[in-house]
Amino acid sequence: MAYNHGEQSLTNTIGDLPQNFLGSNNTHFLLPSSQFGTSLYGDNDEASVHYSFTQLSLPALSLFNKNDELL
Repeated sequence: MAYNHGEQSLTNTIGDLPQNFLGSNNTHFLLPSSQFGTSLYGDNDEASVHYSFTQLSLPALSLFNKNDELL
């Protein structure tokens, strides 16, 4: 899923990025720390974005320079 200008597109993209179940076609760069959906309901059971929490995963952190962490 590509980001396409706007809050709703951004929340949909962030909601899809942490999914790590079979068939999600993601290398998850965001940790699935809350309910981001499962394959059980065809990826339509994710929680509202207001209740979601995530952070960068270790593979994502390895892509960035350590000096940029404060940014």
